[in-house]
Amino acid sequence: MDTLIESLLHYSRAGRVDLAFAEIDLNSILESVLELLQGRLEEKQITIRIPRPLPTVWCDRARIGEIFSNLISNALKYNDKADKWIEIGYQQTEDKQAPPVFLCQR
Repeated sequence: MDTLIESLLHYSRAGRVDLAFAEIDLNSILESVLELLQGRLEEKQITIRIPRPLPTVWCDRARIGEIFSNLISNALKYNDKADKWIEIGYQQTEDKQAPPVFLCQR
């Protein structure tokens, strides 16, 4: 219950936080998130697949870290397959000026 309340409070503050946009290497963010989740990944015996390096994008470092953390945590929680793995990647759109579309699948 404490975790749920804490999550709701965090979510309610999300719209009021000043964003700090910068060119961010998503590989460094992902590496940090995976380090934090390492214990859970090992416990559930889940393999992380990253088929190619992620791009550098214009974003808020903290918010994109939260997104990666939430997506990977959800994939950990709901992975009921015999062969447990999570693949993290992206697809570049036809329009090279458009931001890439990120994928986290199991």
